[in-house]
Amino acid sequence: MLSGHDPYAPELPPSDAVACGFFLRRAGPEPLWLMLRSSHHGEWGFPKGHQDPGESLFQTALRECAEECGIALLTVTGPPCWLTYKPSGTRIKTTVYYPAQTTCGAVVLSHEHSEAEWFTKAQVLKKLNHKNLAQLFAQHAF
Repeated sequence: MLSGHDPYAPELPPSDAVACGFFLRRAGPEPLWLMLRSSHHGEWGFPKGHQDPGESLFQTALRECAEECGIALLTVTGPPCWLTYKPSGTRIKTTVYYPAQTTCGAVVLSHEHSEAEWFTKAQVLKKLNHKNLAQLFAQHAF
């Protein structure tokens, strides 16, 4: 896939679909991370979405974050991390997350989400329904 020489473009395993997003932390005295509640299935998750043809992984994450929550001003705070899994059938999906920080607190939701909230790390871990994502977040949220 993409070259491992660029810190924003990790070498990913082969997959049928790629999504990218952020573990987005708000700057302030207490670390808080943004989570969005899906209008479709009601689960809480992070700003993310599928890669469009010709986009880099990082471009996808930036576009999706701006579209889903209205935040486009951020700073990446660490190397990307990812999960590769089979959500249904035989299709293999990889989701890449970039740890990032923003000074923006206001969120403007798209139709894809019904709620947005800033949570502590402990609260995020309670809200996540998928154990593999909770483990990834716990390892890379700082």
